[in-house]
Amino acid sequence: MIGNLRHVPPLLFHHRLTEVTYFVTDICNMKCRHCFVHDALNNRRERLSVEEIERMATFIPAMQRVHLGGGEPFTRHDIADLAVTVSNKWRAGVVCIPTNGWFTDRYAPFIRHVGERICGNLRLHFSINSSDPKEMDDFTQLKGSFARWRTSIDQALEMSASYPQITVVALATYNEHNQHRFIDLIDFLHDQVGVEDFSFQLVRTHGGYAPPLDIDGFRAASDYYFRKFDRHNRVLAAFRQATRAANADYFEQPEFQKACTSGKLRVVMSPDGNVYPCEKIGYPNLKDMHRTLMGNIRDFGYDLNALVKSATGRAVHRQICVDKCHCDHNIDQSLRLLSSPNFRNAVLKSAVGMEMRDRERNAQP
Repeated sequence: MIGNLRHVPPLLFHHRLTEVTYFVTDICNMKCRHCFVHDALNNRRERLSVEEIERMATFIPAMQRVHLGGGEPFTRHDIADLAVTVSNKWRAGVVCIPTNGWFTDRYAPFIRHVGERICGNLRLHFSINSSDPKEMDDFTQLKGSFARWRTSIDQALEMSASYPQITVVALATYNEHNQHRFIDLIDFLHDQVGVEDFSFQLVRTHGGYAPPLDIDGFRAASDYYFRKFDRHNRVLAAFRQATRAANADYFEQPEFQKACTSGKLRVVMSPDGNVYPCEKIGYPNLKDMHRTLMGNIRDFGYDLNALVKSATGRAVHRQICVDKCHCDHNIDQSLRLLSSPNFRNAVLKSAVGMEMRDRERNAQP
């Protein structure tokens, strides 16, 4: 708990980075119908090596959270070494890695390797869209994807039980393909798969993709999950509920609320080391990302903070503020919300209320 305090100052003073998303590869074997990385997939961009990622650690004081995304991260055979390097050398509070679950033979060795070496926490997210095998295969456009996913997550859940710092998570977006059966998916994951942590959010829009969504249905599914199955500590539960509620409100009324912190507290990095403020207007938005390129990490001697504070980096963030840029990406939204004193106070107040209700229920005969 004390160690986590080092992640608080950036949220209060906005003086340095605290979160990074690194797209470790653009290679993927699936073509999921909602994928925001679709146009950037399988271009085979050059990738930073583990050694280069370690060189960046010299200039990184601490990271609250680092996402190692893709593409499919497990197409990189050095993904375990990469995760350990980011966790230990970057002193990341938590490392998050999404996967489509296809590479069944790689997860157990990964969990063993990482579990025996990391100092922080790691969340391994297995992405799913439906509990129906045919619907899942149609969505990923790869036959057998559901069967592979189920075998992989079962093995990962069993293996991770030996490593408390590793959490196996089910991951889904609420989208036009599954919105009418989303509560069924929640029940399936809890009752049949037995996964205790389910991370879900409204699907992000991108390019010409902006599907019609039943936002009331999303709110109902969120309430159902947190009422019946959520087992997180009350502060984390209150935070998750509040960010989902804010995301739903935004989808119904998308408007500017507060200056975005992306480009200052958070950046994204392409496989070859180009740095942008976020995914929405940076990588993997191939059409427009040249406008928000902050620089390449190699040109700054692997000093990410120097890159962000450079004239170009500051100009990109300043333009975001001038343009009053806003979007539906939940990661950007959650970090912006966390930097707000009013939001933090509301979360703590909600958490206290949850704790009191829990105690009242437990005290009943």
